[in-house]
Amino acid sequence: MSETTLSHDAHFSLISIAPPGSEVEIHATVRRRGRNLAFIRVDAPKQLGLATITTWIMPMNVRRRHRGSG
Repeated sequence: MSETTLSHDAHFSLISIAPPGSEVEIHATVRRRGRNLAFIRVDAPKQLGLATITTWIMPMNVRRRHRGSG
């Protein structure tokens, strides 16, 4: 079954900046995943930044049923 997500909560912290012209590799990790919620952490190396995201997981058929109903 295909799934999609809807973000509930997100926090972003920019700790420092990368030098101009440098490449930054971002790492995302699913810290915990339940049936309906997932908790994700995103890190940039060398203390550049951090994000934490809480997202609701739903089947694609539910998303299609609710699209355009707002």
